[in-house]
Amino acid sequence: MDENLRQRLMNQIARGDLILFTGAGFSELARSVTGANLPSVQRVREMLWPIAFPGQPVDPSSSLADIYEVASSRAGGRVGDALRDFLRVDSSNIPDVYRTWFSMPWSRMYTLNIDDLDIAAERTFTLPRKIRSISALNEGLPPDSGDLQSIHLNGRVGDYPAVTFSLRQYGERSARHDPWYFHLVSDLSSHPIIFVGTVLDEPLLWQHIELRRSREPRTRELRPGSYLVTTNISAARKAILEDFNIQLIEMRHEEFAEEFLKKMETQRLQGLVTLSGRQGASPSSKVLKRVADARNEKSDLPGEFLLGREPNWGDIVEGTAVKREFESDLKASIESMPQQLALVTGTAGAGKSTTVMRLALAYQSDGKEVVWMNPETDVTLRQIRDAVRLAKADYLVIDDADVFGSITGSFLRDIANDNKALKVIAGMRSTKFERLHIEEELADCGRLIYSIPHLGDSDIDLLLDALAKAKRLGALRGLSRAQQVAAFERQAGRQLLVAMIQATSNERFEEKIDSECRELGPELGLIYSIVAIASSLRFHLTRDEIMSAMGDTSNTSLNKIQSLLRQRVLLESVANQIFVRHRVVADRAVDYYKREGQLRDPIRGLLFAIATRVHAEHSKNSRETKLLTHLMNHDFMITLTHDRDTPRLAYADIEDVLGWSYHYYLQRGSYEVEVGDINLAKNFLDQARAMAPQDYMVQTEWAYMTLKRAAMNAASIGAGDLADEAFRELEDAIEHRGRNDHYPYHVLGSQGLSWVRRAPMGKDEKARLLTRLRQVVGEGLKYHPKQKELQQLARDLQREHLLLATGSSEQTPPDSSPPS
Repeated sequence: MDENLRQRLMNQIARGDLILFTGAGFSELARSVTGANLPSVQRVREMLWPIAFPGQPVDPSSSLADIYEVASSRAGGRVGDALRDFLRVDSSNIPDVYRTWFSMPWSRMYTLNIDDLDIAAERTFTLPRKIRSISALNEGLPPDSGDLQSIHLNGRVGDYPAVTFSLRQYGERSARHDPWYFHLVSDLSSHPIIFVGTVLDEPLLWQHIELRRSREPRTRELRPGSYLVTTNISAARKAILEDFNIQLIEMRHEEFAEEFLKKMETQRLQGLVTLSGRQGASPSSKVLKRVADARNEKSDLPGEFLLGREPNWGDIVEGTAVKREFESDLKASIESMPQQLALVTGTAGAGKSTTVMRLALAYQSDGKEVVWMNPETDVTLRQIRDAVRLAKADYLVIDDADVFGSITGSFLRDIANDNKALKVIAGMRSTKFERLHIEEELADCGRLIYSIPHLGDSDIDLLLDALAKAKRLGALRGLSRAQQVAAFERQAGRQLLVAMIQATSNERFEEKIDSECRELGPELGLIYSIVAIASSLRFHLTRDEIMSAMGDTSNTSLNKIQSLLRQRVLLESVANQIFVRHRVVADRAVDYYKREGQLRDPIRGLLFAIATRVHAEHSKNSRETKLLTHLMNHDFMITLTHDRDTPRLAYADIEDVLGWSYHYYLQRGSYEVEVGDINLAKNFLDQARAMAPQDYMVQTEWAYMTLKRAAMNAASIGAGDLADEAFRELEDAIEHRGRNDHYPYHVLGSQGLSWVRRAPMGKDEKARLLTRLRQVVGEGLKYHPKQKELQQLARDLQREHLLLATGSSEQTPPDSSPPS
């Protein structure tokens, strides 16, 4: 092996980046429980032939796939017995070379084999990691746990008949989305891979790879350097693999292990430590960052902050993000306030994040212990509270605190109650502050609420100085200082972000972002819109997630992503997290693509890409699960596109992947309740109810759908019984969750009112039901007094009651769907 190639391999092992991909040749040294070596493809053909064609001579032209198909259809039981005899490994007699292979720090392992060599090796050897054997035919992607995941792409012998051998089976898999092959192709594009014991002739693999490989030979090769260890490969296949930056190493795998892997012990241990560190970070290290450590982070191209990038710690420390006129007074107010909670609010792009970051640095400079919370952590709320308590800090700063949703207020109260000596500074968008009723939620807690003001005169002077120093004046360059100030003053009523962009570009913010999107064109625009959707939801994406969402894992796609990063249209963190430069920019970009009708492919692609990365065992707090929950939400789908068919197609794309999730059926049914087919809604919500009958969200939505159906067919037999059952479900949901969520009250009141108006009931019966509805909604207002929907609903019910009592009549208004 070339010395440069050897050094590259050593570095990849030390980083824990390599993926192991094995074929039949990898297992050939092991022995089965019969005492024979594990069979080659030719030997399996000979073994299955007499089962398929008893007494007939072997036909050399018949393929293994065809022979297996015939044998399974004629004598499936005997096929299963034969496979188990010849493909189950004798764990008492495994060559030591497999200890070497399974002890390496592989990021993941794929195998074309259905034998149980991986599990037999774990039983025989003391290995540094537990091996988790996974069948790609009947198991989803499990969460990362530190185990070595061994994915059997064609199934496992112990799961027979759930294995893939025949062409018909390959055809069935190719006719539908196959998540594991999708992951494999993504891994091939983003990870270095070492192929052993295979010449890569798997039909499904090449369906996903060959059609997607780059047709542009002049594009820069960005796939990581990979390796094929074999002594037998055709010249044509070798040429194809070179397109993928796969280096041929002409050796047997046992020679490779002896000559190279065993001599990389230092790198092996480094890789295992690296992998352990990725998985073993404590909850506190995931949640909290000491601001004393954060202030050492350098800014990447600091001038970009002045053109609309999200702030980072380097921007604050280095002075690129200037100190605003109001910030000294705000710091002093928080310092002297008797309360524990300070809530800093501002419109999108007003400079809220910059302000709370500077406050954190200022208090740290004063000698206080200040910690910064990452609200997008994948740990539980209980772990967050424990981490804050153990930190024993003087100040806790949280930006985008509204990421906790409806529980934001109660969560902040819990943090304050847990830590009486702690002062909490929480930043959030003004719109979220109002929508989540944070002030009312914290009515019984001492708190300071401060709203970020518009630009002042001194702010403008400092911004101009910073722009000049960073050489980012743009259209302001060449103007006198008075003209520059005047240009900013024209923007003084706008958010800080918008003011900077409009003053320096002499373009309206909205028009500038629209122009950027338009100039990208359809191919780069697809990538940008995918990332923009995630960024608008406060999530980053990885390269392989972007390529999966594009449906293209070729080198060409990697080059396109790299081009957007090189142009700084997209940004990338040191942790390989890709995002749009600012959430306000992402919001506007999504709005542009929505208006242009160009969100169908991004929505469908991104939802499918993330859905394939979530498994039933995934933590509900993981980034992937949270992002999937946002993307799948029926309200989000409705707001994201005017096209009613796009969400239907997107939901249909992931049905095979998320069939285990009641939440999937809940959101799909809820979408149809709001905009579509009420009978389809019933089908999906019935499934959700069967899977999670006690979930209050399922109860509420199922009752909403049922009451709506009853009102639509009020004169039909059984409509009254349906309505009664729906009322009972809603009352049960209210009993268990009414104090925390106003929505069940609103559904009961609004859909109950619709039922009253349409049902063939007498006047007295309607009066009794209206009284009951008014009482329930009134109870809801006691718990949620600021909810405008409930306030209006209470007035509507009172008015309906008065009209009924006076005998007045009016045209029945159309149904109004309650907001979710």
